[in-house]
Amino acid sequence: MKPQRHRYAEIGNYSSRNSGLSLSAASAVKIMLVILLLITVPLFFLPGCKKGEEEKVRPKTSAKAIIRHGEAVLTLNESEQEKSGLVVERLKDVFYRQEFQSYGAVLRPDALIDIRNSYLAAQSSSEKAGAVLDASRKEYERLRKLNEDNRNVSDKALQAARAALTSSEADVYAAEGRLQTIKQSASAQWGKALSERIFKGSSEFSRLIDGGDALVSVTLPPGVHVSQAPREIGIEPPGGKPLQARFVTRALSTDPHIQGESFIYLSSSNRTRLVPGMSIEARLAAGPGIKGVSVPSSAIVRRNGQAWAYVQESETRFVRRPVPTEYPLKDGYLVVRGFTAGELIVVKGAQTLLSMESLPGRHEEED
Repeated sequence: MKPQRHRYAEIGNYSSRNSGLSLSAASAVKIMLVILLLITVPLFFLPGCKKGEEEKVRPKTSAKAIIRHGEAVLTLNESEQEKSGLVVERLKDVFYRQEFQSYGAVLRPDALIDIRNSYLAAQSSSEKAGAVLDASRKEYERLRKLNEDNRNVSDKALQAARAALTSSEADVYAAEGRLQTIKQSASAQWGKALSERIFKGSSEFSRLIDGGDALVSVTLPPGVHVSQAPREIGIEPPGGKPLQARFVTRALSTDPHIQGESFIYLSSSNRTRLVPGMSIEARLAAGPGIKGVSVPSSAIVRRNGQAWAYVQESETRFVRRPVPTEYPLKDGYLVVRGFTAGELIVVKGAQTLLSMESLPGRHEEED
């Protein structure tokens, strides 16, 4: 009987072990289900989260772009304009003349000084000769009257007075001839206007001698001709500040290296020392004038190689127009078509408008 109880005991122990194994398997299944839920639930909500983040990143704007008769028109309310930092200015009429880049040099005043000295010497000789002639003429008249009054003076004395008068007249003629030759030579070399200043000894000539002013010769590029030289030009000495120069005369000779039309201008050298022989660059406005409006560089945006600018048509509408670039200015372009004086042009924030206009899905056609 004892062996039978032992068998039952073994069967009981087996049942107990089998029950423990069943409980462990159930726990494992529960753990796996929990892990599976932890993995699948975030994946289910993740697209929605990403979509929300994208909506937060994407800029919200009610800007609307339309194509009207081939022109892009952008509509922005006042709040969006303020956020974009838009600044507009009114276009103004400008008058433009084409400028030519020219070259020249500061002239030496030595030749002018020589002309002045020669002129003064010839003038002095002419005045002396005139004084001698006046004395000779008076002496001859006195002796002539005495000779006619009962021969109080001999004929020989009268003849000597006549010879002295003739000699004095010849001296005056020669002195005046030398003076005239100097004037003609100076006019042929420097022009009538500058020569007259030399002969008169004007204050401008004195400033030339003292170095307060300087004469510059400017030569146009070959093939460029102007009917009338500009009254004022801008010149730029090496390493110095730009200066203004006033027209004096058309030069009667030219630079042998450039072979173009030459002009002589007068400029003050007080601010920037203009040394004789110094090379300078000059800008000459020549040719017919052109009237248009000035579009500043700050208003220009580029797209597909074309220059554009935005014009404010109303409080909320901005139209993009092409900007012709055939007449460049120092800070922008002279525009003769497509824009009119008085229109409001965007000078700050134009690139922002272009970016808004380029957003996908913004364009609509307007009849």
